[in-house]
Amino acid sequence: MIWYYAKDNQKIGPYSEIDFKKLIKTGVIDLNTLVWRKGMASWQPLSKIAKNIPPALKSTEPEAVPLIKCSQCGKSFPRQELIRFENLSVCAACKPIVLQKLKEGVQVRDPDKTELENLLKVAKAQKGVIRNILLGFLIIMLFVISISAKIPSVIGVPIFIIAELGLIISQIIYCYRLADSLKMSTPILWVLGMILCGIIGLILLIYLSSKANTMLKAAGFKVGLMGANIKEIEKVIILANRSR
Repeated sequence: MIWYYAKDNQKIGPYSEIDFKKLIKTGVIDLNTLVWRKGMASWQPLSKIAKNIPPALKSTEPEAVPLIKCSQCGKSFPRQELIRFENLSVCAACKPIVLQKLKEGVQVRDPDKTELENLLKVAKAQKGVIRNILLGFLIIMLFVISISAKIPSVIGVPIFIIAELGLIISQIIYCYRLADSLKMSTPILWVLGMILCGIIGLILLIYLSSKANTMLKAAGFKVGLMGANIKEIEKVIILANRSR
């Protein structure tokens, strides 16, 4: 007789009757776990299928099974459901992600909550810096186009000045946040360098962004042209908080 059980809205199995009862005895499956086998009309809690419950389970509580956290998603699993990669414990769902990271040469480790929160700050600040650099080039291009199109300077110049001022203020904020979250010495000096040094300021911003890329990659996050995926980092933080 082949059995299945449900966990996190996923069907797990198949298991033989012997293996299925072992899962019950070890506590992987409890009385509230939904189970199913061929011939059953629907999934039902194990407690409703009394004849398939081992006698020991009817009279006593299942023995406690130590749960171990997956180093990537933060969820807890019995030891037998985890896979070991060097000194890390990884669940089946995270295994393909870890293998891909290892294939790409990305260091895979277990960042703690404080480090994850700082990585989120780094990713947000980096994305702001990159976005402002691109917007700066776009504003300059639009200004040049407006001159070529002979738009009156009394209209084009004020709009350009206002846009540039807003962009500079935004870049000051993001530059400071990025330097601070990267633990760079005296973040305000990086801001002053960005403002006062022209093309060197742009180089400083690119350097800070490259430092952010290195930090994010070291933590196991993928980095693209616009930096890391902020939602991915937030998801990892949420999962880590739930597992506490």
